[in-house]
Amino acid sequence: MFIEARSNEGDVVLDPFCGCGTAVDAAQKRKWIGIDITHLAISLIEKRLKGRYKGRAKFEVHGTPKDLEGARNLALRDKYQFQWWAVSLVEAQPFQGKKKGADTGIDGVKFFRDLDRKEVRKMVVSVKGGGSSRTMCGRSAMCGSGRRRRSRSSFRWNSRRRRW
Repeated sequence: MFIEARSNEGDVVLDPFCGCGTAVDAAQKRKWIGIDITHLAISLIEKRLKGRYKGRAKFEVHGTPKDLEGARNLALRDKYQFQWWAVSLVEAQPFQGKKKGADTGIDGVKFFRDLDRKEVRKMVVSVKGGGSSRTMCGRSAMCGSGRRRRSRSSFRWNSRRRRW
């Protein structure tokens, strides 16, 4: 309501700390620029706009990895941002509200329903970004009550050569 009252259609709305995207969502009849420091916030806003406007919202995202080299660069610069970005790729939520520090190997969780069951189930996401030559980078999922373990996909990262 504030954006509609204080600006005209076609104006540019700038939200330099866009967080969950409330202002950019409200500015859809205007041109807008949303800026945030975390990949988590940007992926949340992308999901929000795609879900709400079903492809009618036109926007471009700058600064998130678009290829393997971009992912490598982010992993080397900031392991937590890499972790949150990777968790967002499978539309999961960061484990323990995006706290930094020891996470017991659980980086994200995603809740889902099987087609043949009514109860909600939980998938655990673990992201590995390197640090030793035996570490895997990718996604592993533990489904249901944790009795079955299934690997979704993985990429081996060689930390000595700094390549996948």
